Order: sequence, then structure tokens, then C-alpha cells
Amino acid sequence: MRFANRASGITLGLLSGFFFAATTARAAEVVVEGRALIGQDGLAAARELATRRALAQAAQSHSARVNAQFQVQEGRAFEAAQVNASGCTRESQMMTEQVSGEELVVTLKVQVDACESPQERAEEAQSCEKTYINRLLVTGFAFEFPEQLLVEQDGRLLPRVNQQRVEALTATELARALTNDGHVLAAFEGTVFPYASPARAPVLHLPPGSVEMPIVALARKQQAQYVLSGVYREFGLEKTLTRHERVIDIEAFLHDGANGAVLARRHFQTEVSGSVWSNGVFSVFNTPAIGARAFRKTLIGEKWTALIEDIARWAGGQASCLPFIARVMKVEGHLLQLDAGAESRISSGDMMVLHILRQPPVFDLSPRLLGQEKQARATVLIRAVYPAFSIAELHEAPKELEVRPGDFVYAQ
Repeated sequence: MRFANRASGITLGLLSGFFFAATTARAAEVVVEGRALIGQDGLAAARELATRRALAQAAQSHSARVNAQFQVQEGRAFEAAQVNASGCTRESQMMTEQVSGEELVVTLKVQVDACESPQERAEEAQSCEKTYINRLLVTGFAFEFPEQLLVEQDGRLLPRVNQQRVEALTATELARALTNDGHVLAAFEGTVFPYASPARAPVLHLPPGSVEMPIVALARKQQAQYVLSGVYREFGLEKTLTRHERVIDIEAFLHDGANGAVLARRHFQTEVSGSVWSNGVFSVFNTPAIGARAFRKTLIGEKWTALIEDIARWAGGQASCLPFIARVMKVEGHLLQLDAGAESRISSGDMMVLHILRQPPVFDLSPRLLGQEKQARATVLIRAVYPAFSIAELHEAPKELEVRPGDFVYAQ
């Protein structure tokens, strides 16, 4: 974004204007350059910045929107211009890297295509085949209206099912579906619900005085890169003299396991309808047990299982396209112990980028924890790989660099 402020001889009280322009192109392979100064943060930080600039240039070369606005008030003109790329970069390949004085220049070959609309993304789950495989942790899915699990009997509302059991089994079945889908590794913590309340999701629960979001600690505990959680927004049953109809609406959220941020969200909905003589299929997960073959053969079991599989395809596809993250567990000189290994498809000789977490964390005026800034500071080379962890060596690191447990390495 570029801002300019200049004096003007115009004496209008207030004048505002808007300019919009767009250029479009078809899918293409482009060669682009990115430049960055090599400052005190070192070559690795400059490489990441130059690469980001090159990718941004590639996206804008396909399709760009220019939004310019200006205001004139009391003889002064204020102008703002913003360029938004609507193209999406796909595969990229480093062609050359050169150091010219204090500047690093990288040349990339990039596949660029039109970005899908939200509707297109909803209709077809994306997925990516990448070198590394992310682990997705699934938490419990709570009910925004738990009273929808109650049934009327003898004039009283009675619980037909254990609410906590359904919430936990939702996580279990999602992890199973994610594993079967094969785009990510999966783990689950079905008894954990990370939000302040179901109604306020995705606002995360944060204990007073905490300097780390619980969802981040949970992801670290399970060596997960990303976290899937959600809420049953609707589970109501409508009845007539001859028909029953239940609407199931689940909103799912995909979180960054490094900082807790929401990366994607989506509603999933289905309806189950049948006659009042449907042999108790609307008794809400009573019998047979959820996940059992007999449960899947019931009307509600068939619909619910299909909904769970839809969520898993969406979440697994999304997570498979996100960067791979590993955490630094231990530092010994130039050697780093990382919490990801062979099961994540890491190999000896792989190169990644180390990101340092800046201290202190960022709080708003409440004060409420918003997260932590991070900065690329060095390249790491994988030296040894074990099933669940690996050993990396620092390269191109500034002399004053201090790496702490809890810092991250990133890779595509």
C-alpha cells in the first residue's frame, strides 16, 4: 500500500473520489525477480523478503485491482492507493540468486492462475501434494444450544445422550476421516474445547495473565502444525403429525498452531427427514454407538457421517496447502532439535527457514493477548532425521542471533 500527502491550492471544503481499474490474464508461467537489502538480519531474512516480493509481482502480473482514493480538506489533498492481486501463485522454482552489493536478487519461475471464488472453494475442496505433510489436531466440537439434545418424555425434557461424549466422538471420527483421506497426519483431543464459549467461537479462551494461547500449547503438545475445531450451530428437530426433520449445521475453524490465528472457516449443513415411525433414528445418537457400522446405516448416522467426511476433506485439503512448521525443542550451539521427523517426510539435506519470536508478546489496549511477531533470521540444514524429531544446523545466521526453544522453522 502506498500513501501520499501533498499540499494543494484547491480550497474546496471536502472532495472525495474513487478510481478502480483491473487487468486480467489467463493462467500462465511467469519469470519474476524479487529484491531485498541484506541488512543486519542477514541473508536468510533478505531471501524470504525478496521471494515474497517476487511472488507478489507474479500474482499481480496475472490480475490486479487498483483502488485509489483522495480527499481535499482545508487546502490539503490526501491520497491513498492500493494494489490488490487477484491471481494466485501455485508452484514456484528458484532459478537464480545473486548478491549485488548490499542487495539480494532472486529469480523465480512461478505458475500463476486465477483465484477461485469463495463459492468455488466451497464446492470443491482444494488439496496440495507437497514435500512435507502437516499434522492436524482436532479438538472437541461443542453444541451452541445443548438443549437441542433433550427429548420430551412424560411431559419432561430429558437428556437422551451424553453431550460431552458426542463432542468428543466428533473429534475422534474427524481424525479417523482425515487419516483415511491421506492429505495430513491427524491427532485428536476430544475433551478439549478451545473457545471462550460456543456462541463466541472462534474467540479463543485465554486464562487471565496467560502469555500463551491454550490452543498453541495444545498444538505443541501434539506436535501439530494446525488445529481443527468447531461448533454445532444448529441441531434442532422439527416435528409434524407424520414427519420429523432435523437440521445439522456445523461451523468448522482451521487455526494456525503457531499463533492460534483463524486461517479458514466454513459452515457444513445437512438435513435428515423421515416418518415418525423411523424406529427411533431421531433419538439423537442413542443407539447404536457413533462410528459403528450399524450407526452409519441409520438415517441420521448416514447423514452425520457424510457431513464429518465433508469437513475432513475440506480441512485436510486446506491444511495440506499451508506451510510446514516445526518447533525448536533444544539448542546446542549451531545445532537445533526440531519436533518433526520422518513421519512428516523430512529428509537429511533439506533446507528450511528459521523464524525467531519477538519478545514481548503483543497485547491490545484491554490488555488482551493478540500473539507474537516473528522474523526470518537464518537458514537451517537438516543433518539427521528420526521418526518423530530431527536435528538441524544453522546456516547464514547473524553472529548475535539467539535461538530459543519455541522458535519455528518454516518450509513449503
